Amino acid sequence: MKLISCYIEGYGKIKQQTYSFQDGITTLCLDNGEGKTTLASFIKAMFYGLEGYREGSTAFCDREHFYPFDKGSFGGNLTFSLNGKTYRIERYFAEKSTKGDSLKVYCNGELTDELGEDVGRAVFGVDEEAFCRTVFIGSGEIEIKSNSSINAKLGSFLQGMDEDNNFDDAKDVLEKAYKSYKPDRKSKNPTERIPQTEREIETLRIELDNVKKIQNNLEGKRAQEESLAAEIEVLQKQIVLGQEENERRTMFEHYGDMIAEIERKEKMAQAIAARYPMGLPTEEETLAVSDCIIKEKQLEAQSSAAEFSAKDQERLASLENRFVRGIPTEEQILAAERDMDTLASLETEIGLIRSKEPSLREKVLLQRFAHSHPTQESIAATAKKVEAYKQAKKEYEETPEWLHTAVGTPEAKNPSKAYGLVAAIAALLCVGGVALLALVNTLVGGVVLAVGFLVLLADAFMYLNKKSNTPQGGTMSALNPEKQKKEGTVRELEDGIKAMLMPYGYHSGNGVVYDFAEMQKDVADYEQYLASEAEQKQALSQKQEQKQALEQKLTAFFRGYGLAGDTYIKLLSDLRGMVGEYYSLTERKNTQATRKAELSKTLAENRAEIDGYKRKYGLTELRTADILEDVRTYARLCREIEEGKAKAAAYKEGKGLSQNAEGERVDLVALQVRLTEKQTEHGKLEREIEADEMQAEKIPEKEAELAEAESRLKEYQEKYKLLKAAKEFLEKADGRLKDKYVKPIKDEFVYYAELLEKTLGERVEMNKNFEITFERNGAMRSEKHLSAGQRSLCALCFRLALIKNMYKDNLPFLILDDPFVTLDKGHMEKAKLLLTELSKQMQMVYFTCHESRGI
Repeated sequence: MKLISCYIEGYGKIKQQTYSFQDGITTLCLDNGEGKTTLASFIKAMFYGLEGYREGSTAFCDREHFYPFDKGSFGGNLTFSLNGKTYRIERYFAEKSTKGDSLKVYCNGELTDELGEDVGRAVFGVDEEAFCRTVFIGSGEIEIKSNSSINAKLGSFLQGMDEDNNFDDAKDVLEKAYKSYKPDRKSKNPTERIPQTEREIETLRIELDNVKKIQNNLEGKRAQEESLAAEIEVLQKQIVLGQEENERRTMFEHYGDMIAEIERKEKMAQAIAARYPMGLPTEEETLAVSDCIIKEKQLEAQSSAAEFSAKDQERLASLENRFVRGIPTEEQILAAERDMDTLASLETEIGLIRSKEPSLREKVLLQRFAHSHPTQESIAATAKKVEAYKQAKKEYEETPEWLHTAVGTPEAKNPSKAYGLVAAIAALLCVGGVALLALVNTLVGGVVLAVGFLVLLADAFMYLNKKSNTPQGGTMSALNPEKQKKEGTVRELEDGIKAMLMPYGYHSGNGVVYDFAEMQKDVADYEQYLASEAEQKQALSQKQEQKQALEQKLTAFFRGYGLAGDTYIKLLSDLRGMVGEYYSLTERKNTQATRKAELSKTLAENRAEIDGYKRKYGLTELRTADILEDVRTYARLCREIEEGKAKAAAYKEGKGLSQNAEGERVDLVALQVRLTEKQTEHGKLEREIEADEMQAEKIPEKEAELAEAESRLKEYQEKYKLLKAAKEFLEKADGRLKDKYVKPIKDEFVYYAELLEKTLGERVEMNKNFEITFERNGAMRSEKHLSAGQRSLCALCFRLALIKNMYKDNLPFLILDDPFVTLDKGHMEKAKLLLTELSKQMQMVYFTCHESRGI
């Protein structure tokens, strides 16, 4: 078997890296942290995969250790040869769980499943732990120890048996089997079959004894049940007779109560009649007198209310003094109310006139024409200038700017005069702008100054351009003096118009024609606003005069009735109230006088009726409620006495009561309590008998269960003895077999060890668990007494001996991850020689971080 190459897509710090492996020894000498252990772990992971882990686990496994920091692909591929075939393993791992892992195996370029899911076991014949104890040698302390997988591999070579069937597994199966019947050690509550069945048998025997005891007690309980039934029957008869006797006694007692009630009511009737010696009044007479008494109180109250009070008389006299000149009519009050409405309308109109504010446009016009505004004469004069300006501009635009003459012809007039004229006008504009800036309007002066300056610059440019372009021969062109003259006229008219517009701020840049039209419109709107303001002032003056006259009229009207010092609405309301109150008091005074006379007559008639009732029945005072109660109670008692006598006679005759009952009542409650107790006891006993009978029926079933359990216990005991004997026999066979394959390994170990280390002594022993002891100073000592370097060499020799015996001629490769860090120089040289020799038989991949340990 031989490694060919591997590619790491991502594993630990290694990313997208390819490695090739040669025959013999492939040495990788890298510094610490450069990826030696990472590559070694990758080779192992390709064969055996990576163990998963959970979040929060304290164990730091290889999957968590070598997961790429950039979270990229985690894995790669490994190519190797085996038995003449080339295999390629591709593995990629998830971050935590094995569920996301992927595995593909190719044989000679084709996908195959001949190696199964456990590729390492299929290739090396051992599990991952055995792999790490043999062909994978790290830098840590190496144990000199085997495991069940190594033992199985060794045993299969010696006996030709299947690697998956080994002594350890068989012993475990047998031990688990016989321990399932009986434990090796005593425990308080064993769950194995034999002790559990023994407890079951004991329980069944106890239950069977209990059921038989229950069956023996059944006869006594049945006799007790019959005795209780007889007692219950006697008590039931006593209760029936007692109920009949108590019922007859109750009827006599009820008849006596009826006679006593009649006698009580007769005494009450006699007492009521004694209070009225001249006879008992009727209910109708008493009700009529009661109504008279109530009516008397009502008449007295009405008579008292009908009197005209001193306070009302005083108020009426006060109102008569106010209306000494006469009471105001409704027409007068309505006229005053109309005057108040007119006054309110005037006040509203005056307020609206005073609160009226000029519009935004009117405010702009007021500000523009604050000092003065153009007169119609100045506007008319400027309008003529505007028309002349339009005509002059039209003629100027129609006149050509240049005159063209042939060479030799008389020269055109010198145009320098025209340029001089323009320059003079521009200078005047500049001077005028400065004057406006200083004296009139800063904004207007600035505009005029800027226009003059621009005209002066333009004139100078045109003059200089003309001089440079004067033709020297052929056709000669010259400025047309007529156009210049017309231009001067246009400018003169334009300046005149501007002189009129600029003081009022009209210089928009749209030309004097546009500015003049804007000014005409603004002046018209301004004059219209002034006219409207004059009309508003005149209207305000008139309305204020009307308001004053109405206020004087209303004040005089209300003072005539003694009202002043408040709003007219309040005064009018007070006046209406006074008039209404005066008429109301006068009418009430007249009405109450008539009413009082009528009430006095009715009251006298009512009192005469009450006095007649008192004389008839000899009563000094009237308590009609008490009299009515006596009258009604007496009538009711008489009625109830007659009815009671009739009912008592009928009851006596109907029940056949001839003589009184003798003796005492029967205590039915005590009899019922005794009956309930006996019935409860009887019911409980019946349930016990029923339950005992059901238990007694289970005796055959319990006997069968006991027999079955005893038979099962005997079977378990026989199987336990058989399985335990088989396990002991297998252990003896295993010992004999290990003795057969330990010796070859020991011999190989001694062979390699003598090549490296002579300090072990002459006698070396190895037990069946491959533990090594050596003789020194006459005593056998463990390999743990050796130095760290010596133990490393012993461990290497042990690994080599295992590999030699496990794989025979088909040796695997060997991974050595810097295992010699503890060796001194001499031992290191010996190790190099040994490995160099062995590399002729097997492939090795050797990692180290120091050149001194390089091979």
